[in-house]
Amino acid sequence: MDTAATTTPSAVADPIRTLVHHACTVRFRDLPAETVAAAQRALLDTVGAGIAGTGAPMGRMVADAARETGGRPDSTLWGYRQRVPAAEAAFVNAITARCLELDDVHEGSPVI
Repeated sequence: MDTAATTTPSAVADPIRTLVHHACTVRFRDLPAETVAAAQRALLDTVGAGIAGTGAPMGRMVADAARETGGRPDSTLWGYRQRVPAAEAAFVNAITARCLELDDVHEGSPVI
């Protein structure tokens, strides 16, 4: 038996293992209302920014490229009524969410 899989996070000094354990065991009903509200705002903000980004040149370029690759139509491109493979949709949706820099999820970064 793999003891690493059954070891509790408190017995392990690995913060990643602790985070994974929490993510796998937390239940929605146990989350504070503030946490749920913050997650809802972030999700709505990201999807809204992604839909807006479909009109940007970069958004159109990556969406066109995803449609051209073909494959099993697993997932939807935000703002388009088309489905593409999941990996392509994840890539396009991430690019469209960031290309206009409208989302407020990432507020700052160090200047180099």
